[in-house]
Amino acid sequence: MAPRGVPATYENTTITAFGSSGRGVTGGYNGISQGWEITISALCALAVYNAVEIIILTFVTFKKYRGAYFLSLLVAAVGVILNALGYFVKYMGFAKSDAQKYTGLAIVVIGWSAMVTGHSLVLWSRLGLFDGNSRALKLLLKAIIINGLVLHPTTTVFVFGSNMAKGVTQEIFVRGYVIMEKIQLTIFFLQELVLLGDYLYQALKLLRHSSKSETRRLLTQLFAMSIIIILLDCIVISFEYANFYLLQVATKSVVYSIKLKLEFAVLSRLVVFVSRPRQVSVTLHLSKPTASHSISVENQPNTPQRALKVADSSIYIQK
Repeated sequence: MAPRGVPATYENTTITAFGSSGRGVTGGYNGISQGWEITISALCALAVYNAVEIIILTFVTFKKYRGAYFLSLLVAAVGVILNALGYFVKYMGFAKSDAQKYTGLAIVVIGWSAMVTGHSLVLWSRLGLFDGNSRALKLLLKAIIINGLVLHPTTTVFVFGSNMAKGVTQEIFVRGYVIMEKIQLTIFFLQELVLLGDYLYQALKLLRHSSKSETRRLLTQLFAMSIIIILLDCIVISFEYANFYLLQVATKSVVYSIKLKLEFAVLSRLVVFVSRPRQVSVTLHLSKPTASHSISVENQPNTPQRALKVADSSIYIQK
């Protein structure tokens, strides 16, 4: 018996914008609404545009092209592009042959893996700016790696199995994918909640030593950003649980591109904030974890400048 919401056979399956994940993973969009086609195309285009902008900003902002924060930003942004383009090719009918379909699927899963885990690594690498507890950082990094190594390959197996297998075997793969899609979405959401919560906690400790008006303003921005990110994630998850598969996958790329832009902007504000009141410019170093991630402040005599050393990549922000 086929799982609820998916057909007993999946040969040449087609879906509308509101198809389930079981139908969605094996088919393509066959809706007659031009409005939905435009909407889905616009979402994919917006995701690509945002990601390209992030890549450009990253190269313009960083002085040195290395380090965990720099690399994770690039990986996540490239993942957004691949994920959006891969889904567009597969689900909008551009993949005609099996070879084209499987190529599209490969682009999708590579992009999805880079986008999701890359974003988590962006959140993790930023914690080095605040958190001096290297043990906690290492534990969080291990959790991200383990989740990535378990969830990405498992979901990928179900994706390709659902598209390559036939008959009863295909039904088993689709059943597994329907379950796995919800599991991985939920786990990655909880993972980001933990990273975001720790980031806010560490930022609050840092801002506690500043003037009340400045602290209140920046904390408001941080919490607003966090609420927006959580709401965006909830939208993606709600689409999945409501079986709006095509909307879920098209929206996901846009959501991750927006989250990357928000986080990049807020980090820049934090760097400027901690450099006040005497600095004209600030250099932030971010890199791989060492024995300690504690912040050291170096004041250079007779220069309005200081460095927050946490690593080996540099952000240079001109006021």
